[in-house]
Amino acid sequence: MQGEENTHPHHPSKTLPPPFLVSLLLKSFSSPVLFFYVSCFIVVVDLHSQHYLCPQIAETSITIDGIRFVIDPGMVKQKKYVPATGMESLQVVPVSKAQAWQRAGRAGRQAPGQCYRLYTESTFRTLDAATVPEILRCSLATVILQLKVLGVKDVLTFDFLQPPEASSLKRSLQQLRSLGALKRVAHQEEMAEMAEMATGTKKQKNNKKRSKRYVLTDLGRRMSELPLEPHYALALIRSSQDDLHCSENMLTIISMLSVENVFVSPSNQREKSGQRHRRFAAPSGDHVTLLNLYSCYMEECPNGRNAKQWLSENYINARAMHRAIKVRQQLVERCHQIGIPIVSPEPGTDPDDEAVRRGLVAGLFLHMAKMMPSIDTNTNKKNSNRHKFKTCADNIQTNIHPSSTLFTRRNQQKMLKKGASGGGAYFVVFTELVYTKRAYIRGVSEIKQEWLMELAPQVFSSSK
Repeated sequence: MQGEENTHPHHPSKTLPPPFLVSLLLKSFSSPVLFFYVSCFIVVVDLHSQHYLCPQIAETSITIDGIRFVIDPGMVKQKKYVPATGMESLQVVPVSKAQAWQRAGRAGRQAPGQCYRLYTESTFRTLDAATVPEILRCSLATVILQLKVLGVKDVLTFDFLQPPEASSLKRSLQQLRSLGALKRVAHQEEMAEMAEMATGTKKQKNNKKRSKRYVLTDLGRRMSELPLEPHYALALIRSSQDDLHCSENMLTIISMLSVENVFVSPSNQREKSGQRHRRFAAPSGDHVTLLNLYSCYMEECPNGRNAKQWLSENYINARAMHRAIKVRQQLVERCHQIGIPIVSPEPGTDPDDEAVRRGLVAGLFLHMAKMMPSIDTNTNKKNSNRHKFKTCADNIQTNIHPSSTLFTRRNQQKMLKKGASGGGAYFVVFTELVYTKRAYIRGVSEIKQEWLMELAPQVFSSSK
């Protein structure tokens, strides 16, 4: 296998290292396992040299002694925001030229080295010159909320260093309004005009557009005090109220969602790791599964006793688990500071963990999907073995991610039966939308249709 000639003068074409290294690199790119996160790189020894595979730090300024070769697959996982729908998704996209040169720069920092790109020179020429700034490919809800707290009246005319699209700003304003963080009020000029029309001194002009301004609500100010995305902040605040009373469990779930995937499934031990993971699985979905994992860890490893062995035996990412515990501790301290009560349901009063799932609906009601039975194209009839979902926000057809506890056909058939027995459709709440070869929803839990109309009437209603 030959690397194509590089256009940079300091990176001439050379023969690639042994093929097994390339294979291992590609596997690690698509499904990194625990030791990649713990040590950042591993050492592969052959008869002649050592090779360090560093997929997570290839674009950083970290220098590892002795690096001579870098293998660049030409792809990167990147978040993308679609203003039209207000949805964020994780996609695998080609790198930019700037990223490619940054990766190449990891080789030869201390001595001459080579970079081997797993794509052609003609492909390199078609790459974008620079990476799209993050502010242009992510939701601006958090940014806008902070600007409102700082007293910025009109974010649409704010002088950003890298101005985002107006559609992104408008969509984020609408999202914050749906969450209750902002409300619309008329300008003073418009209010004066309306007063004149009320007294009959001025006639209304139908062709004039009404411009309104978004202002911060008390709920929005409270949400801004939490170091969380607005929808998670709302879920935490709502879960602390009397009708839900489950903020302690919500803190745990949000903390577990704030880190990388805690479940490890090595390719050569998938069956064994799957058996270990099933002890934490909850019938209602992934969020309660994370809650079960945290509860088992704290119960069986008090004060961190035998934690290393327990995490290894249960195939849990140790770094992610420890990080989640620290995040939770910080959130608990912040809740005490701003007066959010940390409460939990009375033992035995919520066997199905409905309270915490209702809390998720209260904050993540824009992340809903409805089950749609697949149609067999040959018979034009419903296929009971395969079911797809359609997101409520933008009608994207998607599937449950294979890592979800609700992925199996048996569980999906149970979902459909529950929806039919309840006289309605079957809905799920999800954490993120991921694109690979197809669209997947990840972090999925089942919910009841009536919860949508009860907890988010501003978006869902019986007529809608």
